[in-house]
Amino acid sequence: MNNTDKLREIATRHFPVEEKLSNNSLYNQLQQSSQDNLLSDLTALISEGYVTKEKYMDDLCDEYQRGFEDGMDEARNTDRL
Repeated sequence: MNNTDKLREIATRHFPVEEKLSNNSLYNQLQQSSQDNLLSDLTALISEGYVTKEKYMDDLCDEYQRGFEDGMDEARNTDRL
């Protein structure tokens, strides 16, 4: 199941259509519209802050390396003794 399918499942769970009614019923049309709006909102929200895992890991490793180097510089600093 891909991410779009998972988001659609969430939208369907929150705004289920009534199987006993036709797809043209007002209730089902409103539910479908609400599903589409929720799916769109969730997709936009996720997209705003989305960073690939590779970029996140690269940035995290770079930050860790800078902290390590700063710590090593501090350890080598003999002026404080």
